[in-house]
Amino acid sequence: MPRSCSWEKILSNTTRYVKVINKGFLSPDDGEYSQEIFHYMKDAEIIIHSSYFRRLQGKTQVYPFPRFDYLRTRLTHSLEVSQIARSIAAKIARKLNEEKKCECFRYMPTIVHAACLCHDLGNPPYGHIGEEAIKQWFFKIKDERIIEMEDSEWNDFLYFDGNAQSFRIVTRLAEWRELGGYQLTYPVIASFVKYPYDSSHNRAKEKHKFGWFSTEKNTAHEIFKELGLVKDSVKEYKRHPLSYIVEAADDICYLTSDLEDAHRNGEITYMDIVTSLGEISGITEERMPNDLNHDVIQFQDKVSYLRSKAQDTMINSVVENFLQQKDHVICEGIIDNILETSQIQGVGRNTKKLKSLCKEKVYLGKDKLTMEQSGFYAINTCLDLFGRMAISYVKKGGDVEKISPQHHGLYYILPSEFRVKLTRHSYHESLQVILDYISGMTDEYIRNLVRKLTGGILPWQK
Repeated sequence: MPRSCSWEKILSNTTRYVKVINKGFLSPDDGEYSQEIFHYMKDAEIIIHSSYFRRLQGKTQVYPFPRFDYLRTRLTHSLEVSQIARSIAAKIARKLNEEKKCECFRYMPTIVHAACLCHDLGNPPYGHIGEEAIKQWFFKIKDERIIEMEDSEWNDFLYFDGNAQSFRIVTRLAEWRELGGYQLTYPVIASFVKYPYDSSHNRAKEKHKFGWFSTEKNTAHEIFKELGLVKDSVKEYKRHPLSYIVEAADDICYLTSDLEDAHRNGEITYMDIVTSLGEISGITEERMPNDLNHDVIQFQDKVSYLRSKAQDTMINSVVENFLQQKDHVICEGIIDNILETSQIQGVGRNTKKLKSLCKEKVYLGKDKLTMEQSGFYAINTCLDLFGRMAISYVKKGGDVEKISPQHHGLYYILPSEFRVKLTRHSYHESLQVILDYISGMTDEYIRNLVRKLTGGILPWQK
């Protein structure tokens, strides 16, 4: 196997993006950890102790402003994804190590643990509807023809993606900010990138998904080149093999946990759960353990059991599918989703059924859609205020005293850490600063902010 596609190179490279590290949560001497594992553990600690990670507790997973605390947020979702990814990686690492003894396989669970913690950091308030609100606002601005930008700059906004915003946070906005963000190790950063291309790539226009903005393309190239993940063309990159594990863990969580939350929220019935998750796990109502048929056991306990058993089956199918395709994964870096393509116990086929059920009965629920409309309104309002202020700022050459009284006020309402990044010569950079501000808000924060800025009765208050 060529060195450019060796497990050692992609798992043992502890180079950090911008090599300044003295954060001090762990010492390399702590416990019996190897130096490499220490670096990946430190990555996870840096993320967990950051404000971007804490803010996930106030961001929508499925239901904005849930009626009770049981329902998941982006924070609990990220923690669950991380746990499932660790389980998958540990099983795969054990098998790989049996075939070829290598210390590097021990690092896999720790790398994916850290990668999963930051995979959703860039999601704007209100989840995917927030992404759509941002895209629509920029299409409106482009149609108005009030500013000019390069096509690559427009693409960053017209196809806005939380995945790319996560990459920007990790490498630029968080902690040390312009000095390298979290300054994580290269394998951790590459492992949460599902779409290894920027917003102007043909696949970005087809999928409306991409891994980084044009402003971070040099950063991405440095990381992927160092890991040996650059293809023959310098503009094409392979996915990091562990990114397939992160993607599978994410899919397993949202498909099963979203159903569990939908049942608790009254969107789907208990029999919907038995039929869908039972088909994957092989557990029917008649085959439920006796302990779960006691009079005091509630439906929600049975649902949690079925969710857990379905996740176990899906985890094992991902492990087997990954091992079957490992040579293709490590050398080519292009395979289909390893959960959806699994033929083991019909998991791939049933996964597609779960997606259809979620789309039909969970994501199209009336209460959910109603709350999402209020989120759409809030984000659009914020962009209309702060985005147009940034445009006016650039038009006036950065002279705050020349912009309108309304925009003058908004300029000083904008927190100082964002205000100082506005540039008088670039619409793209200034609008990206506004997106950094808005996409980092929690659902509650943007709702309260818009209420204050508009001074009126908003859709969710009627």
